[in-house]
Amino acid sequence: MIVAKFGGSSVKDASGMQRCSDIIENSPDIQIVILSATFNTTNELEKMGEVATTNYSEALSLLKFNKYKHELIMQDLGITEEHLFDLYQEAQDILTEINDSRCLTPKLMDHLYSIGERVSTKVFYLFLQKKLTNRDVCLQDASEIIQTNESFNHRW
Repeated sequence: MIVAKFGGSSVKDASGMQRCSDIIENSPDIQIVILSATFNTTNELEKMGEVATTNYSEALSLLKFNKYKHELIMQDLGITEEHLFDLYQEAQDILTEINDSRCLTPKLMDHLYSIGERVSTKVFYLFLQKKLTNRDVCLQDASEIIQTNESFNHRW
């Protein structure tokens, strides 16, 4: 069994996701795939979090742009998914909490960061489901199986 991990530059757009899917399609031993957020999404989420402490409407504009970027990727891949709305609603809820408290805590930032990986993974999953008709493709949200501790924003 092979675990494949694709970084943000690899999944930055539809062409990148297509290349990654080709690797998976041509490598039957790949059983687990892990994705980073699409290129620059982590930086965009960080900026949203910082801006939300003082300018909620600007933070929402940044979120809207990020959503649009991912919608374009999905359009280019020929997929649609309304459930992505749930992840963006979750991000908006986090930004609201940051704005209400006027404080970007490490815990809230980590929660916001997770949206990036969860969005890219959902988009890629939907594309693999469509493309790899001869293989079972399932999605496991890492937030459902990974336990964290109180060391928020800690980089090992």
